[in-house]
Formats: sequence, C-alpha cells, structure tokens
Amino acid sequence: MYKLLDDIDTQAILDYYMSIEKEIVWFDFGPKGRQSGLQYADNEDPYLSATGRARFSDKRFSNLNPFYSNSIIEKIIKKYSLYRTRWMWVNPSSCYSIHNDYSPRIHLPIITNPQCLFVFPPDQIFHLEINKVYFVDTTKKHTFINCSEQARLHLVGAVYS
Repeated sequence: MYKLLDDIDTQAILDYYMSIEKEIVWFDFGPKGRQSGLQYADNEDPYLSATGRARFSDKRFSNLNPFYSNSIIEKIIKKYSLYRTRWMWVNPSSCYSIHNDYSPRIHLPIITNPQCLFVFPPDQIFHLEINKVYFVDTTKKHTFINCSEQARLHLVGAVYS
C-alpha cells in the first residue's frame, strides 16, 4: 500500500512552515484537524480549493498558490509532479472516515510520532517516518488515525502514474 520514494530534509520544510504559519489561511475540520491548499483549481480560492473531500479529479488542482512561489514547496511540487497539494494537520485522538481517493498520494511527514497510523482494512497498519517521502496508494479503502496526544502535520499531494 505504500513505498518509500526518497529521503528529504524535513527540518528545512518545518523551518519554512514555521516562518509562514501565521500567514496561512486554514480550513478547519473541527475535532479532526485543519488543511490549507498549496495548489488550487481554476477560479477557486488558492488556500481552500483543494481542502476537504475532492469534488472532482485531483488533477484539476494544478495551480500553485502564489503564496508559495519560489519556495521549497514549489520545488517539492515540481520534483514529484504533485496535484492538490495541502498542509494536513490531524488533531490528537482523532481519525478520518474509511474512504478511498481519486488518485494515490505522496506524503511527506513533517511532525509525527509512532502513534500516527495509516490503516488499510482489514490488516495493514503502518506509520510514516519524518525525513522520508512516501508513495501511498490511497485509491484503496483506508483511514488515518492519530492515537497520540500531539497533532500530526503532513505535506500531501496527489500523483498520477
């Protein structure tokens, strides 16, 4: 369900994130967490367009949010040919519904711990470590559970093969 693609300097991404965090516009998902778009669909809000449940193909979210121009984020999006890229915070003691996505995802864990788990029913459970880039086949039924007391942050983008 997942494959390690690359090693990456997560600290550089975290440092960049911390330098801009107060300027980011968020979509709040209540007890589950919050998201902010790094890419967006034509004629939609650059921060909120890609958040939540997709209403159509992920590939339509191909425009870079101008806030991230000439940044480490733009380099990552280009390097991995990402669409619908988002910051995704998952709150402590929360979980997503079981679902499947339109396309696989690339995950870059930024802030995490071993109690943050992907679950692919009936029996595949795994944790994604920082300083790594992962391909995750989220077209298969799955959920994500944060069993810890700390919020988790991933940089997530859709990919097409």
